[in-house]
Amino acid sequence: MIQWCSTTFQTLSRNERTDPIWRTIVPEEALSHPFLMHGILALSSLHLARTGPEPARRASYLNRAVAHQNQALALFRELLGDVKESNAKAMLAFAGIVVIYTFAFPHTPEAQDPWDCVDDLYQVLVLTRGVQQVIHAPQDFTSFLGDSSFGPILQVEEARGTIPEDTTAMLTQLREANKICGERDPNHEIQVYEGSISNLEEMLSWCYSGMRANTIAGRWAIRLHPRFMELLRERDPLALVMLAHYVVLLQYLKHRWCFDEWCVRVSKAVWAILDDQWRPLIQWAMKEILGINYMEQVDT
Repeated sequence: MIQWCSTTFQTLSRNERTDPIWRTIVPEEALSHPFLMHGILALSSLHLARTGPEPARRASYLNRAVAHQNQALALFRELLGDVKESNAKAMLAFAGIVVIYTFAFPHTPEAQDPWDCVDDLYQVLVLTRGVQQVIHAPQDFTSFLGDSSFGPILQVEEARGTIPEDTTAMLTQLREANKICGERDPNHEIQVYEGSISNLEEMLSWCYSGMRANTIAGRWAIRLHPRFMELLRERDPLALVMLAHYVVLLQYLKHRWCFDEWCVRVSKAVWAILDDQWRPLIQWAMKEILGINYMEQVDT
C-alpha cells in the first residue's frame, strides 16, 4: 500500500483535483471491497515489477501482481450483476485500475507474428470498452457518482488545441480513403470509419492542447462504434490503418510507464501486415512514432 500511496496512484490521477481521490479515498473504499484492494495491490506490484530499482525482484513482483489480479477479477465478476450505490464507487475505481493493468502488463517485445501484437491491443480495447460500461448497467450510476466524492474523476476537462497542418492533411487523407472505399464497395462501413476518424481528430486536439491523461487512451476506445471493433477483429485493412493512428495517441502518453511499449510495437506490426496499397495511409503515424527515418526501423 505504501507503493500505491506514494507513487502508483499517480498513474490514474489526472490532476491535483483527482490526486486525493486516488491516493486516499480509493484505498479507504478498498477496505470494504476486497476486489478493489486486490486491484490496488496488483497494479502496485506490477508497477514495481516494471519500474522498481531491484531487477532481481521483478519476477517476484510480477507473480504477486498476477495473483492479486486473478483474485480481484474473480471477486469483481461476482458483483457485475449487482452494481448498487454501496459498491458503485469501488466498481468505478476498479474499472480504471484494470484497464491500466492490462495496458501495463508486459508482452513479448518482438513477437514473431505481427498479428499477435495487434490481437493483444484488440483485447485491451475490448476490455476498456467493457469495464467502462460497468457503472451504466443494470442502471446508470453516473449521476450518483458525479455527486459523490468520486465526482472529479468523471469531470474531464476537454481542452482542445490547434491541429497542425500536417495532421490536418493526414485526417483529410483518411477521409478521402474512406470515401474511395465506399465508392468501390457498397458494403464498406463509411459512417463507422468517419466516426472513428472524427474520434481520432478530437483526441489529437486534446493532445495538442497539452493534455496527457489516460483519458485520451480510453476515450477513443470507448467511443468507437461496435461495428469498428468487428471490422478490426475481421482484420479489415482500414481498421488496421486507424489502429496505427490510435497508437500515436499512446505515443503522447509514453512517458507513463503503462503505455510505453505499445506505440512502437503496434506501429511496426501494422506496417508489417499492410501491403503497399495501404502503407501510404500510415506514413504520418510512422513518422510521429519512429521519426522521419522510420523506414530504417521497419521490415520492408
